Amino acid sequence: MIWNIPSYTMTGTSHIADKKPGQDYIKVSLNPDNGTAIVVVTDGVGSARLAYEGSRGLAKEVASQLERRGADLLGWSDGDIRLWLANVVADWLKAESARLMCVPEDLNTTLMIFLSDGDRFVAGSIGDGLVGRIGDDGFDVLLEPEHGAAVNVSYFVATSDFNSHFRIVRGRFDAASVYFAMTDGSCDCLYNYRARTYAEALDIFCEWTRKYDRKAVNKAVHDVASRLFKEVTSDDCAIALIHGREGSVR
Repeated sequence: MIWNIPSYTMTGTSHIADKKPGQDYIKVSLNPDNGTAIVVVTDGVGSARLAYEGSRGLAKEVASQLERRGADLLGWSDGDIRLWLANVVADWLKAESARLMCVPEDLNTTLMIFLSDGDRFVAGSIGDGLVGRIGDDGFDVLLEPEHGAAVNVSYFVATSDFNSHFRIVRGRFDAASVYFAMTDGSCDCLYNYRARTYAEALDIFCEWTRKYDRKAVNKAVHDVASRLFKEVTSDDCAIALIHGREGSVR
């Protein structure tokens, strides 16, 4: 499977003003032996003291654990995946909070995953990010942002019941489609929550991903998003675009 997975992150103007680093993070891993692709996207909680460390550390840990299991996970039940991942997250929070001498809540973050072998895929999310798809047959919202009592309230790995709020979707991977995972900042720019539709810019990003290689798409998305996103939101933004076709891994 030839994978093309461009990605973009932007530090929001609110964090720039406060001289803080961006708290959205994307980790991509490709396995040349079995052709699997892994994407993990996190969004550190603004009120968490170590949100930067939490988002990056957890994304890397989850990606590493997904790499170890690989395509075998695609054959697991939703319940088994959820339980296994809940333990991965809990173990990391416990170990990392002990190392940094903090409480797990200081590392709080959302979490999205996407795993595919080019034939099947499984995706999961806890929080207010979105996983979707745009293909020849239209678009799908695969996993909607989950909000709490208010639109600015969501669910996070350290303060929410993981088994209740980590949602999973799976299916056959469509090589004609581009899948994507984006944090709430990018959703504010590219997604209409009420109509459940995407902005034209996302169609353009997906078309670029079908036609051009990762480096070219990264630059093009950066040029557009860095100019336009900050006009819509002061939040950090992250989006990973996922496309695959038959062939050798690149």
